Amino acid sequence: MRKRKLVWGIVLGIFLSFIFVIEAHAIPTFARKYRTSCTTCHIGFNKVNAFGEAFRLNGYNVPEGDAAYVKEEPISLGAPAWAKVWPEAVWPGVIPQTVPISFMAHQRVNFQQDDETSTLDFNMPHEFELLLGGTFGDFASFFGEYVLDENGDVEGLQRLFVQFNDVFYSNFGNFLPENALNLKMGRFHIAAEPFHNPTRRTLSSILMNDSTVGESAWNFRDLQSGIEVNGIMASRLRYAFGIVNGNGATLDDNHRKDMYYRIAYKLDGLALDGTGGEESGDELKQRNNWVDDSVTLGTFGYLGTSNISDADDNILWKNNQFFRVGGDLRISYANMDAYSALVYGEDSKPLIDLARDVKSLAWLIGADYVIFPWLTTSLRYETTEVWGGQSDTERFISSLALFPRANIRCIAELIYYPESDGNDDGNNLLMVDLAYLF
Repeated sequence: MRKRKLVWGIVLGIFLSFIFVIEAHAIPTFARKYRTSCTTCHIGFNKVNAFGEAFRLNGYNVPEGDAAYVKEEPISLGAPAWAKVWPEAVWPGVIPQTVPISFMAHQRVNFQQDDETSTLDFNMPHEFELLLGGTFGDFASFFGEYVLDENGDVEGLQRLFVQFNDVFYSNFGNFLPENALNLKMGRFHIAAEPFHNPTRRTLSSILMNDSTVGESAWNFRDLQSGIEVNGIMASRLRYAFGIVNGNGATLDDNHRKDMYYRIAYKLDGLALDGTGGEESGDELKQRNNWVDDSVTLGTFGYLGTSNISDADDNILWKNNQFFRVGGDLRISYANMDAYSALVYGEDSKPLIDLARDVKSLAWLIGADYVIFPWLTTSLRYETTEVWGGQSDTERFISSLALFPRANIRCIAELIYYPESDGNDDGNNLLMVDLAYLF
């Protein structure tokens, strides 16, 4: 008993020491470009606010006109007059004035408890990664992520994609409304992923995004290589359709392509294209921008074929055809952001020794609350159920996030698995994580 109290005391002491960490001296790429705080787009990183989501969907350009807010002028690649004589000249472009690279580092402490033992682990560094992002004017944007160190291993390139914005508006004639059609190419998180993992509040990823069925390795969270068409119609309706390799592969490993879709509509609040907000003058709004009284309804689906492999990545079965379909709901009011999602799926043969369909169901409900601009809390319940011999999983996630500075974050998070019949009881885990961007 005394040993357990000592361990908890150490963890609490580490958490309190993180609170008084000194301010980092550099700021991330987009903050440098606009000379603004991370809080302009984030409710404390990584979670984006309504403006940050509009900024992302608009190809990392400020909605309703980017030029007035840029404080770090880009370098012109040719005189603007060249555009008037195209195609007799190369269309002029721009590149960022400084190298568009930021860094993020994690230091983490894990306290894990099971029925017999308790483990305290100093996971430092937990992760160190390079983040790059920028624009080629308003025509195209890019984003990339390279993980140098995660749990002691070099992970390498994660995301890297380019998006061509407003393909048939302005650049090549106004054939479609503004924001109606963008083209994304590369390796990215698919739009069908419920509550996009990189922008969540908690350290732990969403269970339904991580979940696999049987011996199939496919899940929503996997990065995919392919092409996505997306856009916004009438300011509030967002759509996305994509075709990808599947199985998270950069090279096609099953000679079939997977497809997915997402459609969402936002009621009230800041529109998806950034319209309908307050006038911000010459400076971007940095305070109280987590308030976005709105309701967003969405539906998503994925149709694909996955491979079944052994521990040595030898492919044992190539024809597990499956689909996932679901919906999500998000309600934001004052300081509260509540969300829920449900996904149903069927796999034709996810088990080598069982040639029959396997059905699955997953759902979640959760909420984030802003106590102060520098202090937020989260609570989430999530569960998955698979009919076909696989154990069910349910868990609670509770976290408290502290932001001593705009680019420094400390989260204390508890993952709790209730003891119930049929539940795949995981080990309860307390994590304390310090992350900083520069």
